[in-house]
Amino acid sequence: MVKTIRKVGNSGGVTLDRALLDLAHLKLGDKVVVSVRDGSIVLTPANVGFGDEELDETAARLFKKYRKTFRKLAE
Repeated sequence: MVKTIRKVGNSGGVTLDRALLDLAHLKLGDKVVVSVRDGSIVLTPANVGFGDEELDETAARLFKKYRKTFRKLAE
């Protein structure tokens, strides 16, 4: 697949179409880590396996369930 780098403000950008995002298991709003390896630009999902919302919900549930334990640890 060939993409064109387009001007975005003072920078350059590449648009990733829906099919490419689906193949990479990414969606709008996901964060990626950008690196360069052997002259190639590599995008890697920053939230491997969990989204921010899912992590927040899990943390809230655990803090509620183990409230007494966390309070004791904080002392």
